[in-house]
Amino acid sequence: MPCAPDTKQTGTIRHPQIVEGGTVNRQQVEGFGEVRQAIPAAQFQLTESTLRLPAPKLGQHSLEILAGLGYSESESNELIDANVVRQAA
Repeated sequence: MPCAPDTKQTGTIRHPQIVEGGTVNRQQVEGFGEVRQAIPAAQFQLTESTLRLPAPKLGQHSLEILAGLGYSESESNELIDANVVRQAA
């Protein structure tokens, strides 16, 4: 049975094993600050697993998603104006 010390999240990302293994990717995102993401768990020699992009901002893809669901541009803007859907600033 695996075991580990009981730590808070902030302690976990500073744990020597996590730091040495490079398990957490730290990246500065403009307008947001530091973003920490776990790297892909599976690492292979011949197939590189990396984080290419940070997670999307809240509402970043709202218009594309609404269009894919069949909403017109004016309907999408109405939803955004009514605060039913968020759009990234």
